[in-house]
Amino acid sequence: KLVDGARSLEIRRRAPSDKNIYLAEVLGSLIDFQQISKIVEIGCGQGRLAMLLARMVEGHGEVLAIDNNNDVIRQANEHTRTSGISNLTFEVGDAYKLPIPTESADLVICNNLLCNLSDVELAVQEMYRITKRDRLLAVAEPAGKQQFYDPESKRSAYLSEKLNESLQRGWASKGADQSVGLRVPEILLRNGVKDIIAEAVCQIFLMCDPRREDQDIEDQLRTEASILPDATLAMLKKGGMSEKEFKEHNFKAMKRLSGFISNPDQVCDDGYVRVMSPLLLFVGKKP
Repeated sequence: KLVDGARSLEIRRRAPSDKNIYLAEVLGSLIDFQQISKIVEIGCGQGRLAMLLARMVEGHGEVLAIDNNNDVIRQANEHTRTSGISNLTFEVGDAYKLPIPTESADLVICNNLLCNLSDVELAVQEMYRITKRDRLLAVAEPAGKQQFYDPESKRSAYLSEKLNESLQRGWASKGADQSVGLRVPEILLRNGVKDIIAEAVCQIFLMCDPRREDQDIEDQLRTEASILPDATLAMLKKGGMSEKEFKEHNFKAMKRLSGFISNPDQVCDDGYVRVMSPLLLFVGKKP
């Protein structure tokens, strides 16, 4: 509690650190989902956002989620079956050639997809094609790099910054723009989308934030300390980060995780903060 004289203000608990929850909340503030009967998400990954969207149209609408990774789609379908969601379907598909009829969806959305593609224009054109006239397209994409500060280790802060910069350069070597969010309005307008509005979703991980649960903090630290897939490590190397530097980064992240697990109370005096890349959300209409 925050106490000021005779007044007492209870700090409200914060939602779990899942950007999909925040993104769904912002979408709900911009779009009347009671008027949406068919949603298509492109590049759905493990389907976290798709599941939230399915809940938002439960009883009157359905969601089709598309990704080009067979394993991810299989896992997402299994999760959907066990979660009891009946209005959500996952299918394998190519963002450049969607297996969906023209003008068949009320809302077409992508989240962190364009930043991984070399031909953004073609993907947007496909999204536009399957959207019904007078219905909506929504695009959520990053617009910059992460920011990180660790008052106890300048070296950790340096390595974290280098990791993110190297990833951006690695993706750029494949023709992908990790800051594509800044270009989305121009791309949408060029491809016929009108009446575009914008919001931002920004996640801030402050270790000493009293609203955060211990599990929330531990999950974040485990993510930061995880071993990256070989393909991502290859991109890091291509972007300028050596294997030795990554191992050092991983060692320091593991050390921080172990320290937290052994003494969770220490976060009360920890000034560590991470600001994730701002996610820019644009919603527009197909005339």
